[in-house]
Amino acid sequence: MDSFGVGDRVTIRYGERQGQHGLVVERQPAEVYKVRLPDGTALFFSRQSLLREAVEPSTRLPTPWGAPSRN
Repeated sequence: MDSFGVGDRVTIRYGERQGQHGLVVERQPAEVYKVRLPDGTALFFSRQSLLREAVEPSTRLPTPWGAPSRN
């Protein structure tokens, strides 16, 4: 498994929030990551609890989380 950096989009693998997507906002020693979820909560996860989201190879940008807003 590889490490995650700040700004990486991840999917939670285990626990109550399994399957939810988030954004790494802080990396701490001992492979612990602070992840911000779309509902606004920020939780701490270990490296084993996270999966890196797929990145589109043509643009090297993360895939969007949903439909664009209509503001």
